[in-house]
Amino acid sequence: PTSPQLQSAKLERVSYSDCLEGSPLYPGVVSNETHLCYSRPRHDACFGDSGGPLADRHTIHGIVSFGDQCGIAPGIYTRVSYYVDWINQVINSK
Repeated sequence: PTSPQLQSAKLERVSYSDCLEGSPLYPGVVSNETHLCYSRPRHDACFGDSGGPLADRHTIHGIVSFGDQCGIAPGIYTRVSYYVDWINQVINSK
């Protein structure tokens, strides 16, 4: 269900091997270079959260990308650090 209130959750990093094991629906899609995996039982991004941040106090580390079973399998996040050079090129070209 959606909420009118901004939601947050404290998640834990999942190793790449555990991520692949927990996300069997995406073989060959999840890359350790371009993705991060985070999870916590019953706490994770879910439907409608795509594009939201995976952040700590001062840094956006990931962007909600995809997952399976909302809080059961690890959530897959796009690794922002991989794209920083491209992001800076786009910003500086404006």
